Amino acid sequence: MNKLAQILSKISSSFRINFLNSENETSVLVGNWDAISYTEKLYENGELINVDDFSYDINNRFQIRFKKDDTFVQLEKTRGQGRNTFDESKKKGVYHIKEGELTLNYGNTFDEESVVKLAFSIEGKHLITINDYQRTDVGDVYRHLSKRKFERKF
Repeated sequence: MNKLAQILSKISSSFRINFLNSENETSVLVGNWDAISYTEKLYENGELINVDDFSYDINNRFQIRFKKDDTFVQLEKTRGQGRNTFDESKKKGVYHIKEGELTLNYGNTFDEESVVKLAFSIEGKHLITINDYQRTDVGDVYRHLSKRKFERKF
């Protein structure tokens, strides 16, 4: 009887976790994520003009931490000119998820420059974000498409 109670408890707690996650979509992101790769494609008037593939390593790191209170901290480190120096950039803000879109708001303003909207998916321990936007300048259409893959760190 004791084993049956344990099994039922585990089953009911797994349903509870799944139910809570559906109520609060942001809970799937809570935690630390280290970027492992980045791909960027630039288009001009529909023509691909540049592709950049990048893998992160000990010399170049990009991390993001999503907190339970819907805030995030983003940290980027790149090896500097000196042997043991790093250039570091730290940004903070708030995030939310709506209809499968992750919105990052850097700082306290809500202008176009401080808000980034990303398509995202979580596949096992990996978070994949896609940034796809375009702008028109004097009749030319420029499109930026980037994909970043993260690995969950606990």
